[in-house]
Amino acid sequence: MEAVTIRGEALRNTFTKTIEREWTGLQAASRIIDPSDPVALRDIFTAVSRRGRNVAWAGYADRSGVLVAGSRGLLEGENVRDEEWFSSGLEGNFVGEVREFRPLARFIQTEEEELLKYIDMSAPTLDATGKVTGVVVYRLRISAMEDYLSELAHDMRTDVFLFDTNGDEIFSIHERSPVPLSPASMQLIETGTAGTRLLEGSDEVLYAVSHMPSLSYSVMPSLGWELAVRVPGRTSETGLRELSISILLIVVGLAIALLVATQIFVFHFIRPLARLSEEATDIADGKDVFPHESRSSREMALLSAAIVRLQARLNR
Repeated sequence: MEAVTIRGEALRNTFTKTIEREWTGLQAASRIIDPSDPVALRDIFTAVSRRGRNVAWAGYADRSGVLVAGSRGLLEGENVRDEEWFSSGLEGNFVGEVREFRPLARFIQTEEEELLKYIDMSAPTLDATGKVTGVVVYRLRISAMEDYLSELAHDMRTDVFLFDTNGDEIFSIHERSPVPLSPASMQLIETGTAGTRLLEGSDEVLYAVSHMPSLSYSVMPSLGWELAVRVPGRTSETGLRELSISILLIVVGLAIALLVATQIFVFHFIRPLARLSEEATDIADGKDVFPHESRSSREMALLSAAIVRLQARLNR
């Protein structure tokens, strides 16, 4: 099951770094924006939302709660004082929970009217004296995160399940099995038990399930999300089994190669040498023996020729 744990850790690390990259961008924006130039701010936020699919919308609101600038000019001039990202952002760095809404054309440009899942992250802006002047916000698409994890899950041939702070499923990716997590697997989520277990699924198939109860971040507040990965139990052992088979084949191959090399050595060196030794002994005993001319090797050939000459001299 170690292979499942490794896959889970790889998915977790890659996923958290993707979110941290957006957080780093938010922090950079909060330090460099010029509230006195709304047009430049709008261009910056528009570029941020067009850079990729992660950021659906970005904006800046002054201390009074009026949105000064936003991606593509959306919501500019509106009061956002009641938005959690604004009130919490005035106090410090903020990352919200997963929320849903039906996108409006003026807010998020989309061709579909399905519910859009998102999270808000915000940070305060400060003047030269350290006084809070406003709040910068990034709204991240959950669907973009799902697409990104889907690519990773496909490459690793792994089912992936992401849960929020309440233990509710944010999304799931099924690369190996269409069935949801079994009650036994969900118990790991509910109890916050970390590690990898071999558990029976709702389809009565054994699965290796690895649960990471808290996705930690090095540069941003924790989202409190939990990640679980799953593969069929027999597959989780495939890597070790294949490795064992490979090692066995290598050992058998080496044994066969050694046996063949030994036979070749015996045939070309040992047997000719033994025959020449017997002939030399017979000649020394005065027997009339016609030496065998060996060509199995240069040394054997020279030795054979020498014995032939010796026999010729003795027969004179």
